[in-house]
Amino acid sequence: MIRKIIRPMIAAVYVADGVKALSKPEDYVEGTKSVLDSARAVLPSQYKGYVPTDATMVTQAAAGTRVGAGSLLALGKAPRLAAGTLAVLSVPVSYTHLTLPTNRE
Repeated sequence: MIRKIIRPMIAAVYVADGVKALSKPEDYVEGTKSVLDSARAVLPSQYKGYVPTDATMVTQAAAGTRVGAGSLLALGKAPRLAAGTLAVLSVPVSYTHLTLPTNRE
């Protein structure tokens, strides 16, 4: 019974954030650039070419994925896949929120 109430409440946060990022991707592009730059710095030189260079496209793709996975979680369709996808997407978002304040000095 509680799952039917909690899942849509948790999913609403991801859907709202995804819609906000889709409507104004320029607010999120700086954070995406920092994550992509960090990924390029850590990866060996042979794999750096696989990291995308267009931060706006990556931001919009991640936002669309958050909206889709959040909607699936709210509806209870493939909840494990949706929760796993949201968990994987939360890692770079959390990294962005942790590193941005130090970069703005």
